[in-house]
Amino acid sequence: MSSQPSNVLNVQQVNELTTDLEGKWAGIYENYFQEDFSSLGLTTEEIGKKLASLQQQTGQKAAIFWINPEADGVSICLLTGDRPTVGVKVLDTAEQNLMATVEMFALQVSDPRNQNYRATGKKLYDWLIAPVANELKANAIDTLIFCVGPKLRSLPFAALYDGEKFLAEQYAITRIPGFNLTEWGPTDLSQARILAMGSSEFTDAEPLPGVALEIANITPQPWPGVAMLNQQFTIQNLQAARQQQPFPLVHLATHAEFNAGSPADSYIQFVNSRLNLKEIRNLQWQNPPVDLLVLSACTTALGNTQAELGFVGWLCNRVSNQPWVVCGGSVIWAPWL
Repeated sequence: MSSQPSNVLNVQQVNELTTDLEGKWAGIYENYFQEDFSSLGLTTEEIGKKLASLQQQTGQKAAIFWINPEADGVSICLLTGDRPTVGVKVLDTAEQNLMATVEMFALQVSDPRNQNYRATGKKLYDWLIAPVANELKANAIDTLIFCVGPKLRSLPFAALYDGEKFLAEQYAITRIPGFNLTEWGPTDLSQARILAMGSSEFTDAEPLPGVALEIANITPQPWPGVAMLNQQFTIQNLQAARQQQPFPLVHLATHAEFNAGSPADSYIQFVNSRLNLKEIRNLQWQNPPVDLLVLSACTTALGNTQAELGFVGWLCNRVSNQPWVVCGGSVIWAPWL
């Protein structure tokens, strides 16, 4: 249990905070992508019922974290589906101090020569996880879903450290832009085919010599599918392959930049051209649907609030009046550090 001084939030405070955060983060994406998400809101009670239903369907017990840094502390709301929402405000953890620690931690874990990341990871664990650790154990939680705001979106939660184990050794971990911005439903990918694409050489970017080995280790084993490398890694081939047959899994190993400014300022690099975020959203990822998109790329946007919007919500759209983020399923960003 955390030794940090804290206050318990009552049910009304928790419900108001989670509703406010969901609305605020949806508003940020509305402004960034010039889309209207006003019809997507669920109450905290409705989110809890949805989470409980997903637990029954999948057999996995997930908890949603809403984390909100404030001037006098950080508020943490935890929803486990079949239990009342838990809220804690950790005092003496000012927003400025937390954000500085998050930035330092991101730098430490990206430097293989830096061994201070455990101490910093422990500090962040004590602030963000330990205050509700007993609730996680009492509910036999095995999956953590982090719903967080600017700058915390790029925090490597998996590397938080309790003094003995990293968080990734104890839980499956995912991160979402907002519960109301994500389509929820179990998907069986055990027999799914994968389209694995990438390039080790580019006409206008630095080479990536490890890409060939990366693609070779994906298909045909362990995943059945199609591999396209180097000169085959074009936007046209991506579109053509997906129209010829559905690929629920798509893996792109390349350069990517998510910059401040409009979506047109951020892009994914193909062998001989760049595809910006506005253009990416026109590739009809929902037809046929993609359930999991893996972007294996470089870390050129960490810590930039607008750039984080570009990454986390880069395909935010609606299909049949239902919210979906990144192809109606999930996105994994596998940065090369």
